[in-house]
Amino acid sequence: MSAPRQSRALRASSATTPRDVENIVKIMESMGAETDSPRVLSQLLEFVQRYTSEVLVKVTFEIGC
Repeated sequence: MSAPRQSRALRASSATTPRDVENIVKIMESMGAETDSPRVLSQLLEFVQRYTSEVLVKVTFEIGC
């Protein structure tokens, strides 16, 4: 049995890869999606950060901080 194939996007040293990108790649690979394009990772990272920011702003408004 061969070792799991590492994404081309992560072949660079993990020390230089942001943790959020590594997590997105792991999620995509667990779903069977290939993450060969750095542009896809960049777009997903931007979406996650924007969504999280919006949720935090809404929650802050709801609790009246």
